[in-house]
Amino acid sequence: MPERPRKPLFVVTLPSVEEGDPAGFSARAKAAGADLLEVRGDLTPGLQPFDGPLPLLVAPRGAGADFIDRFSDVAWVDLEEGERVSFPEGVGRIRSLHDHAATPSVKHLLDAADRLRRDADLAKIAVAVRSPWDLLTLARAREEYPHPDLALMGMGSMAWSQRLRESATSPLVYACLEERIASAPGQLPLSLYRDAFGKVRSPRLFAVVGGPDLQSMSPAIHNALIRRHGMDAYYGLITGESLDEILAVARAFRIEGLSITSPFKGEAWERSLRTDDLGRTLRSVNTLLLEEDHWIGYQFDVKGIVDGYPDLRRRRRVAVVGSGGVVPAVLEALRQLHAGHVSLYARNENRRRALAARFQVDDAPLAALADESVDLLVWTLPLDVSSIPLPQPLDDAVALDLRYARHQGFQAEARQRGFSVRDGSRMLMHQALAQFELFTGVTTTPADFLYLEELMSSHGEQ
Repeated sequence: MPERPRKPLFVVTLPSVEEGDPAGFSARAKAAGADLLEVRGDLTPGLQPFDGPLPLLVAPRGAGADFIDRFSDVAWVDLEEGERVSFPEGVGRIRSLHDHAATPSVKHLLDAADRLRRDADLAKIAVAVRSPWDLLTLARAREEYPHPDLALMGMGSMAWSQRLRESATSPLVYACLEERIASAPGQLPLSLYRDAFGKVRSPRLFAVVGGPDLQSMSPAIHNALIRRHGMDAYYGLITGESLDEILAVARAFRIEGLSITSPFKGEAWERSLRTDDLGRTLRSVNTLLLEEDHWIGYQFDVKGIVDGYPDLRRRRRVAVVGSGGVVPAVLEALRQLHAGHVSLYARNENRRRALAARFQVDDAPLAALADESVDLLVWTLPLDVSSIPLPQPLDDAVALDLRYARHQGFQAEARQRGFSVRDGSRMLMHQALAQFELFTGVTTTPADFLYLEELMSSHGEQ
């Protein structure tokens, strides 16, 4: 029987698409740093015996004892709780619990760990992570159960920070060779856990955070920069209803830097111990850096607009639509771009008038937008609103849609009205470069911007 691992064993699962060449896949997994190859009865039920370089972790998952008995080089067997199959003699025993619907309470997790360990060498618990609170629950459970006989992991796209930090404690780390062939939701590539020399990594972590519906290109952009500069780091996404819960997650899993999106920019300013001058002026930040357990706020939205659209200087008449978290930065950027007459249009009268007074611009309800003539229209509303008639375009008029990844009805209508349409991708890239420098200390160059332009183009964003 294998000894209980004193350091994590890295497990890669044979995906169904590789069932025809399991030995070749095993060789690739070993070369990437895997210690075990998992074969699962639910993924590859027809798999036949094969000779590969990695010992096997066999999980029948309903396929019964016959699936286990097919293979000779079996080091570990993983049985689900309640699975009526006996552990073979001479193998490591894992008893598992999977909850694909939710993350149970801390007490439920701890009780399950004790229960699973009764007839096994290791317990494995994998649960669905759907909120920051779920991540905090897993962090508390691990704090109360620090023993190395429990593999505790979250499933889903938001579980990345827990899975990466858990590798320091867990006896088993499940990873994939490529995300496109991951065997579980949220599974990460083995290269994030082990370098080319087999050394276990402890990457620096960063994230973009926002409301529950957030969709962002920021992880793709920042991770591309991380790879380009050869850094041991990872940038993920966290969404939720509460910024305080998100900040607690960042502390729990040592996430050093955060990119802040709607609706948290004003609240992030309030949570900052101190901010840069622009953040203090705008009462809004789009970046938080963790320093000695305190958040320091930075404002790079203005830089993103000014550096991203220098050709929009000295516009004569400008209409800004919306009153959300990015609007203070838009109004400040227009001031720095020496815009002429600026008017703010929004439904929220109190917020609209407060912003107009702060930045000394005119304001009007959305219904009045149709009576305007502009050479720059800045759209910040999170969704298209078909009932809002657009203004008349002046000569060389531009419509700037700051929703960089949402090519919807607004852009089509603006083109039909005679506007030249630009999206917010250049703003995103310039502020990302500033954040990357702040987070990592790496100085970027114009070549990095060109690299990001190619990346965004390949994603169909420009």
